[in-house]
This record gives sequence, C-alpha cells and structure tokens, in this order.
Amino acid sequence: MAFEALELSIQAVAAMRAPVEKLRTRNAGLYKQIVEAGSSLPMNLSEGRRRIGMDRLHHFRIAASSAEESHTGLRVAVAWGHLEAREVEPALKLLDRVLRILWRLTH
Repeated sequence: MAFEALELSIQAVAAMRAPVEKLRTRNAGLYKQIVEAGSSLPMNLSEGRRRIGMDRLHHFRIAASSAEESHTGLRVAVAWGHLEAREVEPALKLLDRVLRILWRLTH
C-alpha cells in the first residue's frame, strides 16, 4: 500500500534535484542544508509509518520540520538570486502538499 506523503516527498526531492544542484557552486552551505533536509523528509516519513504511538508522531514531526526547512531553503536561494522562482515552484508545491498531510498526521 502506498503512503501518499512518502511518495509526494520523494517526488519533491526529485523536483529539487536540478535547481539545488546549481547551489553546489553558488552557495555550498545552503546546498548542503537543503540536501540534508530534503533527504531527512522521506526517511523520517518512512521510519515513522512503521512505528507506533508517540514514536510515530515524533518521526512525523521531524519530517514536517524537514519539509519546512527544505521549503524555506528554496525560498532563501531565490531571495539571494541563486535560483529563479520558476525553477523551484514545482518542488514548493509538492512540499506544500506534504506539509498539509503532515499537519493532519501530527494534530
């Protein structure tokens, strides 16, 4: 059975790949932070779905934090002029969808 939030998070990582790769030479610190947060999102969703009780909630909260950090990192990259808004829009939309699902899972 597919876990929608997990599938969307993997799609978001794929959507981030090309624009974020540009950051490697433009802002290595921001690149690393977005890659780590983006990777943490599906990993915590995957782990959380197999846990029970508060442990599950804990992983879903970490996933939500990682999604929010990825979203903000992309916006910061645009604000600094490293990326164009049109480049990150697909990833931002996917991250918004994941965040909506995670809101329901954590509240």
